[in-house]
Amino acid sequence: MTYRLKTNLLASLLTLTLALAVTAPANAQNRQYQRSQAAVSLQIDFGTTPHWVAVPGTRVREVRQGDRTDYDVFRYGRTYYAYNHENGRWYMSRRGRGEFRLIRDRYVPSELRRIPRNHWRNYPTAWEDREDQRSGGSSGTFQVTFGTRPHWSGISDTGVEIVPMAERPDYDVFRYGGMYYVYNSDRWYSSSRESGRFTAMDDRDVPREFSRVPSGQWRNYPTAWQDRNGQGVGGTSATFQVNFGTAPHWAGISGTAVEMVPVAERPNYDVFRYAGTYYVYNGNQWYSSPRESGQFAMIDDRAVPSELSRVPSGHWRNYPAGWGNQNGNGHSNGHGRGNRGN
Repeated sequence: MTYRLKTNLLASLLTLTLALAVTAPANAQNRQYQRSQAAVSLQIDFGTTPHWVAVPGTRVREVRQGDRTDYDVFRYGRTYYAYNHENGRWYMSRRGRGEFRLIRDRYVPSELRRIPRNHWRNYPTAWEDREDQRSGGSSGTFQVTFGTRPHWSGISDTGVEIVPMAERPDYDVFRYGGMYYVYNSDRWYSSSRESGRFTAMDDRDVPREFSRVPSGQWRNYPTAWQDRNGQGVGGTSATFQVNFGTAPHWAGISGTAVEMVPVAERPNYDVFRYAGTYYVYNGNQWYSSPRESGQFAMIDDRAVPSELSRVPSGHWRNYPAGWGNQNGNGHSNGHGRGNRGN
């Protein structure tokens, strides 16, 4: 009897040990899966329908203070972006609520970097020292002072304003989208005020609309743009005329925030829409415009949003030769462009 009891007890212990051995790895795998899912997606749920309001001086909209979640959520164009301060990662979605998918920092539109700090719950840690740490040892600030209140006037065919030469300092000052910009000694600065201290900014964050300002309107035209107006590099035209016979039908490209028109409605060049701006690629040159049709202005390759590099090569008439091959999902295989901002 004693022998039988010991045998049964040993059998029970062996069964329990085997069960724990099987369950432990399963639980560990489940926890690892949950962590990985948390890393690649973010769930956004507003208690009620949020009220979106414009962020002054930008083309971004934000959720009204009383309707906000624990995360920073913004809308730019037709896309929603969320910043999770807990892991310092960015997420995006075509819907304002529900599951947001993880994106790389380089796919965050540069327009979001113009959002003042006081409009954030948690300002991105990676951007913390942008105002103080500038390349080439350039000063992080610039003092702007007008003798008297300047008179601003619009520049034809652009959304940019300028002051007359007689009232202008010995550097270039512009007004655009409620913000003020200075170009001096190959360096850009910006401010929400007309006078006072301007903060240095990355060239990639300079609004592309400035590339449409004729060189004759500048005191010192940016050296990096030298041949952009009037004549492009290698004799390429600095403007491009886009004309659809009828209003085209735009459709989203899977896995991206970019839109395109069906092949049947497309001209013999590539046209895309992204974040409210239209882009044309023709003859190894890029052009952009805030309007669907009409005159497009030539832009530098560095001003092309990196999101367009995610468009699979099968969606192009002429895939950019400088981007190399793709791995089917729209990402460069390493022989194309480097990491650039938007």
